[in-house]
Amino acid sequence: MEKLKVGIIFGGSSREREVSFAGGRTVYDNLNKAIFEPILLFVDSFGNFCELDWQYVYKGTIRDFYPPVEFLPPLENNFQVYAESLSANKSQQLEILKKIGDPLQVEDLKSKIDLAFLCLHGTKGEDGSIQGLLDWLDIPYTGSGIMPSALGINKRTQKDL
Repeated sequence: MEKLKVGIIFGGSSREREVSFAGGRTVYDNLNKAIFEPILLFVDSFGNFCELDWQYVYKGTIRDFYPPVEFLPPLENNFQVYAESLSANKSQQLEILKKIGDPLQVEDLKSKIDLAFLCLHGTKGEDGSIQGLLDWLDIPYTGSGIMPSALGINKRTQKDL
């Protein structure tokens, strides 16, 4: 029996990306691998998709592996930074991603996964954006669809409805 390829989508541009990362790791650890083939799909802060090499899912935080240290500028206080602090152009972003996995074009998702398990949080994760993209690509996903997500992200509107 062929295993169902489950794309675990986590990371993203939201400030809640670390919660998303922890959620993605939990799903990866607990997915029944006898039935499902987990595909780790990291979304960086620029919105790029990358099939993440599995060992990175066990780092403490996203900043522990992305951006890789060789791409970091000298930092006076040894602070960890997110990739958007690098002001990298698209070509540089892809070079950085190649150090942690296989960068993907959005169109590649359809051939990589059968189902998306959404672990993204906040803007572009819980607001209907990723749901719309997956609907466009005809990839089924976990959680709410576009409209409930778009309404639910705004707590005041959600309460009014």
